[in-house]
Amino acid sequence: MQNGNVEMDGKMNKGATGKITLDFDVVLQEKKGVIVIEPAVYDLEGKTILVVEDNPINQMVIKMIVKKWLYTKVIYVNNGQECLDAFKTNQFDIVLMDLQMPIMDGYKATIAIRNGEAGISNANIPIIAVTADVMETTKQRVKEIGMNQYLSKPIKKETLFQMIKELV
Repeated sequence: MQNGNVEMDGKMNKGATGKITLDFDVVLQEKKGVIVIEPAVYDLEGKTILVVEDNPINQMVIKMIVKKWLYTKVIYVNNGQECLDAFKTNQFDIVLMDLQMPIMDGYKATIAIRNGEAGISNANIPIIAVTADVMETTKQRVKEIGMNQYLSKPIKKETLFQMIKELV
């Protein structure tokens, strides 16, 4: 069917060799230019983020994501109580809140913030839940207590940046 040629040569108890010859037209492909994608600029224009996360590995992941963001200050605390205390001495534009933490979890900390315990001026600060819990009931609870967004781990830098940019 392909107008080819098949040659076989074999020797008893030695093995066989075969050669198949097919003629095909060679199609030259156009060389495509290399497309250089400019790196996205992550600039929060001087915003300050409070990261409430008890796990040092997760803190490091967030540090690696935000280290190249321009004009962005990030402060890390280990639990909800430290979160509330941080508001006494700092001004934040947004909070990234883990949900499961010792001393005070993210749910209680968010309720306290929304009730004005971090200062009346911070009662409406944008809060993003950052959690490995992907249960629908968790997503619902997060909204019920007043968190603005929900982000599941592992965190994608583009998604995190876009969420923050939309909220601040």
